[in-house]
Amino acid sequence: MNYLIKIILFYCLIFLLWSCNSSGGAAAWKTFKACDGRGCLKEVLAVKNALLANPESMLTLFNETYEQGEDHVIGWLYLLRDSVLLNPSFGSIEKRLALQQKIIKAVKPYEDDPILGEMAKSVLGEMESFSIQSENDELSLENLPPSTGTYVQTLSKNAGTLELLIAQTSVDTFRFLLNLLQNSTLSLLKSFEGKAIINQQEAQAFYISNTTGDSCKLRFDFSENAVSIKIITGSAETCGFGQGMAIEGSYRR
Repeated sequence: MNYLIKIILFYCLIFLLWSCNSSGGAAAWKTFKACDGRGCLKEVLAVKNALLANPESMLTLFNETYEQGEDHVIGWLYLLRDSVLLNPSFGSIEKRLALQQKIIKAVKPYEDDPILGEMAKSVLGEMESFSIQSENDELSLENLPPSTGTYVQTLSKNAGTLELLIAQTSVDTFRFLLNLLQNSTLSLLKSFEGKAIINQQEAQAFYISNTTGDSCKLRFDFSENAVSIKIITGSAETCGFGQGMAIEGSYRR
């Protein structure tokens, strides 16, 4: 009888631990979705911890969010990548590489799951698409121009807020993510990402593309706590940002 009671208590404990992890993950995900995208590092890390603790539960939450037509999963993946895994200030290459591999190891068992498989493959695709080891070991925050960060421009006539996230990945390149947010709810309306080439002597960077069939060239001019975007060739639409997305102007850090 005592043995049976111990077995029952053991499974009750397992169930309680699972419930706590599940509810904790749901709370972390809810908090992240309510974050406006600026200064959300703590929320990003909380979701990361929940994913590592209970990948099945978090992938289920990701699926539910995606099925509702929301882009929060994409936003979380980009922020995790650019603000944590590719951010030298977060930790050494070894530390960030170990974290990348932990996430891949946690999600990998679900890539063939009939329900969670597609979401698992999306997460894995993002985690496996870049190489932290390719960064130059000699890079440091002291010898890089102050480009990495989040910059914001509020548009006139309640047209929304433009949020520019920049993550420098080498001496002469950085990745950027440009979001158009609705002012009232800060929900994501449009999004675009790319890779720019830096001219350090002129404190400028250039994005060049012809993915839409038309040539596009953007210039990024950096100053103290700000960056401005100028369309040199093409338009916001031909550059891939979408029709009516006014991206030019100054963005404040």
